[in-house]
Amino acid sequence: MKIRGVDDIGQGGSPLSMGDHIIIAYGSQAQRWGVLTPFLGAGLLLRQQVLVICPDSSIPEIRDKLAAAGVDTARALEEKQLVFVGPAELPIRQLEFDDVAMIDYLHSRVEQARAQGWSALRVAGEWPWFVNEADMPSVLRYEANVNREFRQWPAVLMCLYDVTGLQPGVITDLVSTHPLIVLGDRVVENDLYSGETGELGDHAERLH
Repeated sequence: MKIRGVDDIGQGGSPLSMGDHIIIAYGSQAQRWGVLTPFLGAGLLLRQQVLVICPDSSIPEIRDKLAAAGVDTARALEEKQLVFVGPAELPIRQLEFDDVAMIDYLHSRVEQARAQGWSALRVAGEWPWFVNEADMPSVLRYEANVNREFRQWPAVLMCLYDVTGLQPGVITDLVSTHPLIVLGDRVVENDLYSGETGELGDHAERLH
C-alpha cells in the first residue's frame, strides 16, 4: 500500500512516540484535513490499528480523503485496521460524558489492537461533537488524566477540536491539558501544558 504525500507528523519531523497525546485546535476545515489525513494514513502504513472517533456523518468524507491519498480503505476496513467509532459504541450514559469510563474504554481498545496483531493503536478523536457544554468539566478531567494513563500504552492519541464554537477560556483549558500541540504541519511541545502535577488544580473553576 502506497500513500501519496502522506508522512507521519512528528516533533521536528521525527516520528511520533508511543504515549504521545496531541491536540489540534482548528478553525477551518483546511486545517483539520491537513493534519487528520496524514495522521491516519501514517498509522496505516506503520501497521497500527487506526481508531477514528467521529460522528457517523463524517465517515464518508474521511474515507474519501484517505482514498484520495492512496489508501485502500476497503481493505483497511475489511481487515479492521481502520475502525470508525460513533456514539452508540462509546461509554456515554444518558448522553453524559464519563471521563473514567472513556479512559477504560481506550485502554480496552489498546489491548484489543495488540491482541489482534497490530503494532499499536492510533486514535483520532473528534471532540466534542457528542457532549454538551455542561459536560466540559468531565472532558477536561479526561484530557488531564489521560496523560498519566496513556503514556504507558503502545498508542498515540490526537484530539481534534473545532474551536469556532468554543469559548476562549475553554480553548485555553483544553490546550493546556495536552503535552503536544499541532502548529502548521508539525507536532511541537506545548508551552501552555500545565504538567501532570496540579493539572486538575489549574482548572479548578471548570472542573467543579
